[in-house]
Amino acid sequence: MAATSVEENKATLRRMIVAYESGDFAPIYEALDEDVVWASNSLANHYRFGGVRRGRAGVVEALSMIAADYEISRYEVVEMIGEGDVIWATSMLSLFDRRTARPLVFPLVNRWQFKDGRIVSCSEFFDTAAVLQQQGRIPQDLPLKA
Repeated sequence: MAATSVEENKATLRRMIVAYESGDFAPIYEALDEDVVWASNSLANHYRFGGVRRGRAGVVEALSMIAADYEISRYEVVEMIGEGDVIWATSMLSLFDRRTARPLVFPLVNRWQFKDGRIVSCSEFFDTAAVLQQQGRIPQDLPLKA
């Protein structure tokens, strides 16, 4: 398979995100390499989808956990930049937490790596403490220790 351009990879991501926002996972699964590494840089004891998953089955597991716990109402890409096979995207997410019945709004950063048009890795980063506060799982006014 021929190498893809940065713009082709960005277009793939945009299609995936639009579909994902509406609950359609098929474009994500279609874009994954068989040996994909999917990492959510959050602790699994706070977010059960946290940690590293390998292969398509691992991604299906992580996305299924997210869908069971949260309903996405908005996934807006703020900026998407790329070089070579790597695309970085910053986004704003609005979710409904099914467990706490609270709305959540937070920025998300993803690093996507492609090879021949397929996603070989994804790492996501978000302010886990800020989301835990929105969920009511940690106090808003945590005292700072000197």
